[in-house]
Amino acid sequence: MKKFFIPFMVGAVLAGTACSNDDNDNSVPSVDRSIAEKQLMIDYAQYNLSDIKWRNSNGYEVAQFSATTKSSPFIMEAWYQTEKGKANRVLDNKDFGKTIPEIIQAAFAETIYSNATLWKVDDVDLETRFTGSTLEIVYIVELESLTNKDLEAKLIFDTEGHLIFSREYQDTDDKNDKYIVSDRLIEAVHVLYPDAKIVDAEYDDNKIEVDAIIVDEHHNIIEIELVFDKNYQLISQKCEHEYTFETLPIEFKDALNDWYLHNTDKPHPTNFTRIEVEEKVGKFMGKDFAFKVEFELGDFEFTFYMDDHYVIVGEDVEFDD
Repeated sequence: MKKFFIPFMVGAVLAGTACSNDDNDNSVPSVDRSIAEKQLMIDYAQYNLSDIKWRNSNGYEVAQFSATTKSSPFIMEAWYQTEKGKANRVLDNKDFGKTIPEIIQAAFAETIYSNATLWKVDDVDLETRFTGSTLEIVYIVELESLTNKDLEAKLIFDTEGHLIFSREYQDTDDKNDKYIVSDRLIEAVHVLYPDAKIVDAEYDDNKIEVDAIIVDEHHNIIEIELVFDKNYQLISQKCEHEYTFETLPIEFKDALNDWYLHNTDKPHPTNFTRIEVEEKVGKFMGKDFAFKVEFELGDFEFTFYMDDHYVIVGEDVEFDD
């Protein structure tokens, strides 16, 4: 399995990375270093640049350099692709090293991963990505399990300290096999979900598997899984929303309240603190459904299946003993 390198910029990691891209040539830009060198001087004219080092990575010309203003110098990287005699800056990054804002530290302390007897922080990076003219900034915390040597976790926080993504995974991929996600892939995702942020992507069996997230105005997290073919045509998609009962869309609230009127021996839906809604077409007990709604309460896990009119067509309750 080939691991894409998402177009967030990680200064500490990328400083020593230079990988080939033999089987993804369609997304590799043409590069002229002399053009990129001139554009670097224009882009960073406000800085005093020194120790400039260039390398080619996945068809991009990458400059690593020290930049100084009135404050202390810091290390930066800039990635360029060239087209028709012009150089376009794709990514850049200010490497803040171990300077982690208190708001991020406080947010991390509230997660289960702050338990130092179970998890060890492996790396913390400030990452940036240009989406058009918008610069997105997030903090990524990578952790290793102290109880399972193959288990790792990734947390992503925005600059306000909101946890916008978390996932545990088995450490089975070759981390040195990294790729730049092409502009075509970003465009393909944004056609479907304009506000989505790509957090992970993999290339496997001529398919591109993408994990993305959307954070709404209530800081609810929508997790999106997309699969494209090598020509960026959509094969499948799955969309999961995470809510509290208070932030649950009214259509789902009404359906759950109606269910409770006929099941008063069951917990009232307002007791459910974390509710996941998955947009997924399928069948349950022979009936078509468009949404799967899941939540846990104590040892019970409730699952409701709703059609596209938010009518419950099936339910399932499991007891975790």
